[in-house]
Order: sequence, then structure tokens, then C-alpha cells
Amino acid sequence: MGEEIRREVNKAPFVSVMVDETTDASNAAQLALVLRYVTDTGVKERFVRFEDVTSGKRADDIAGLIIRFLVENECLGKVVAQCFDGAAVMSSGRNLPAASLSCGTNTVADKKLDVQFCLARVKQFCDTVERERSRYEEIYEATERTAGAPSAQRGPAQDPCAHYRQLHGRILDNIICQTQTRFQDHEKLIFVTLLDPQKFREYQKKFPHAAFSSLAQSQWNTFRSASAKNRTYRNVCHG
Repeated sequence: MGEEIRREVNKAPFVSVMVDETTDASNAAQLALVLRYVTDTGVKERFVRFEDVTSGKRADDIAGLIIRFLVENECLGKVVAQCFDGAAVMSSGRNLPAASLSCGTNTVADKKLDVQFCLARVKQFCDTVERERSRYEEIYEATERTAGAPSAQRGPAQDPCAHYRQLHGRILDNIICQTQTRFQDHEKLIFVTLLDPQKFREYQKKFPHAAFSSLAQSQWNTFRSASAKNRTYRNVCHG
């Protein structure tokens, strides 16, 4: 079965990964890893395996495991969608696995230290989804031509076009909301750009005030503690 899945994934142009966390009878935490893709015979949703994550349930551990899983199945560069349930926030106060995984794909692989670039791509994605709202009539008419008129809905009589317009809008709202929620904490990580060696020459000409301010705000307690220790040391040595 494993080789068959690999062959199918190898032929598929795009892949989505689905991850869910569950606990077995012995209270061991496991991740269910599923791949979804399209073949010549239709949509395939393949359960691949369980992974024991009892000893490593933090967001970065899970993100690393998922990336290794995608590399193993030779589809990291094909990922266009991610679906997480309990795995999204296991042992973490932030929604990082999806974000970490997104920054592990080819889209932003070369910009992993450029948080502002990643955030710009997230905004670009949300703007693209928002623009789909105006294409509803085009999508509805194309679908009707291909598959025929939709069947009657249960309950009070309602114009099918209006019904699916509401559904279309709710789906887009949910995609945008989920995306923004996944990346909401990344605004606090702009200081990571200070580690990007490709920007060092730029920083020599223009000091990165925003990134430095982000670092000070995020690590204020650490800096304050270090400053207090330094003052105490000077007082003891020179008192």
C-alpha cells in the first residue's frame, strides 16, 4: 500500500496533508497522517500511518515531523492545503505547526528568516480569497453548465443561486479567518529578521528599528534581568 500511495502522489500535481491527534488506550499521543490528492480515477484520501508523539508534542516538533513525512513521500513542494485538528495547538500557546509547515514549503523556503515577507504572502493569499467573492456568478454558472441545476433543498423554498451564494461567502469567510488566526502571532516575530545575513548590509545603511523594537518587546524581561545582573555585578566589584 505504501508504494502504491507513493506512485499516486508522484503523479498527482498537488497534495493536501491532513493531521489529527488522538490518544490510544495507553494514553499515548499519536498523530494520524493522511494525504489527499487527485488521480485519474478521482479524489483519493489515503491514511498513511500513525506517529507516536508522546515525547514530542510541541509545535516545532510536530511541524518537523510533518515536514519529514512530506519529504519522505516526495510531495513537500506539492502541498497546497493543510488541515489540522488537535495537532494545531498541542502543548503550545501559539498556532505554529501550520505556520511552520507553510514556511517549510518551496513558496517561502528561501525567506524563512524574513517574517515580513511571510506575512505579506499571507495577506496576498487572503486578498486573493477575498477577490473570489466577486466570481461567484461565474463559478455558479460554470458549475451549472457542467453538472446541471442543483437539486431542491430541504426546508422553505429558496433560490438555489442565493442559497449557494451564502454558502460560498461563509466558506471564504472561514478560510480567511482560519488563515489570519494561524498567523496572528507572527507579527511578534519580526525580530527574527535580525538573524538574516542577507540583510546585514542593508542594516548598515538603515537601522532595523521595527525589528529591534519587536525584540525588545518580546524579550523585555530577559533584557531587564540581564541589565539588573550587570548592575549588581558592577556594584559588587566596584562598590
